[in-house]
Order: sequence, then structure tokens, then C-alpha cells
Amino acid sequence: GDATSSAAASRRNGIGRGSIEADTLSGSSDGSGGGALLAALLGLGSLSDEARGGGTTNNGGTTTNTTTAASPLSSSWRPSRRSHRRPHYRLSATDLQVPDPGSMEPVRQGLMTLHTLLPHSQLCSEDGVSPLEANREWFRGQWIDVRDTVNQWLEATVVEVLQPEDVLPDVIPRTSSSALGLYPPHRRRSPNVDNDPAISGNDLEGRRRLLLEPCEPGDPQELSGDLIGFRPRSNNQGVQLLLVHYNGWPPRWDEWIRSDSERIRPFRTRTRHPNMSST
Repeated sequence: GDATSSAAASRRNGIGRGSIEADTLSGSSDGSGGGALLAALLGLGSLSDEARGGGTTNNGGTTTNTTTAASPLSSSWRPSRRSHRRPHYRLSATDLQVPDPGSMEPVRQGLMTLHTLLPHSQLCSEDGVSPLEANREWFRGQWIDVRDTVNQWLEATVVEVLQPEDVLPDVIPRTSSSALGLYPPHRRRSPNVDNDPAISGNDLEGRRRLLLEPCEPGDPQELSGDLIGFRPRSNNQGVQLLLVHYNGWPPRWDEWIRSDSERIRPFRTRTRHPNMSST
């Protein structure tokens, strides 16, 4: 009998030791094996279970399941997809402000110079005449080079443009632009135009002398009245009368010049920029 009871006790002890070893191994797998064994030996299993966040507690024979809320740090944190999106950029008033590109007047002047030269370039190349010597069309506000009365090339601006029929309406018939074409007729300048008198900008009656030439008495084209002894020039067709203002000079030096005069050239063909001029 004693042998049988001792064998049963040894089996119970073996089962107890096996369960303790199993608990110890299972606790060591989650990093709390040593703490669980010490709590079991000291009778503090309830504290160890609460520390682990839940478990079974035995108080006075009553079994109670204790469950605590999981720490937010223990849960895996996943960033929201919205955090990776770039915020939409909205234009503000400062974004719509652009730096001032500066004056566009040089560009406009360049276009007017091209319109003055290009229409005659093909015709002049066929006839062997330089485009600078062709009868050209000028525009109001255009920059040009003008030779003054002391034989010096200066920068000037076209202030007014008139047609011959505007100055001599009773002598020269008004011709429509369709009859003359879009541009003045191509021809070479007359060599005596360079000898035209200087007509001041205020001399409105003197403008007629730029369109007339002396003639012999009894000439069939001789004019009457206060224009007796003069006749219209044969090269008035397509000519313009330009009122030019010398840049940087007082208005009293303004004068009227024929558009086919040798004293007029496109801008920067006879003058230089101040930075390029030699000192």
C-alpha cells in the first residue's frame, strides 16, 4: 500500500513539475518566463497577469477574468494614405504678378522698319537697285535717321505723314490706294531731290515747294494764281511728306521732308547707338 501511494504522489509531483516547466517555457517564448516563474513561487500570479494586460486571477477560490485595454503603442501603426498626398497648391495674387518685360517700343520700331524695306527688296534685287534707294513708305511715329542742314546724321521721329493731294488738292487729283497699289510705285530717287529747301515745321505754305518745280512761261503744266511759274513734279506719285522731329532737339528745328529724299534713311543705318559710338 505504501508503495502504491508513494508512486501516485511521485506521479502527481511529476505532473506538477511538468506543468510548471511548460508554463515557464511558454512564458519564456513571449519574454516573460522568468517573471511568471517568480510570481508563481511568491503567489503573485494576479499581479503578473494584470501586468500582462489580462488573465485569470484566483482570490478566495473565485476565478475572475481580468482584461485591460491594449496600449495604443502596442498596436501596429499604419500611416494614412492621405498623409502621403501633396496638398493642392492654390495660386495667390503674388503668383500672378510677372516682372515687367520693359518697353516694347523697340520691337514695334523694328517691325515698322521691316515693313518699310521688305516690300521693295524683291523688286530692287531684280532691277539691281539697293532697297535704300527705292521709293519707300514711312509710318507715323517711326524712328528714322535724317541728315540735317549741316550734313550731320541724327535720330528723328516721324510726327506727321501727308500725301501730295492733301497739300495741293486743286492741283494734284486724289488717287485711291487701289489705283496706286498697297505700296508706292518702285522707282529710283531723282538725284535733284537732295537739293530741296529746308521747310520748317510751322511753314504750312512752304510744303507746296516740295511738290512743285520751276517751269518756263507758257508751259502747259504751269499753274495759275499765286503758283504761277511752277508746275507739279513728275515724281510726286506715291511720295509722302514727312514732318520729322529731331530727337533731343527743340520743336523749332522740326521740318518737312519728302519721303524719297536722300536725307532720310531707315533707323540705325546712319547713326550709332551711344554705347557703340567711339569716343
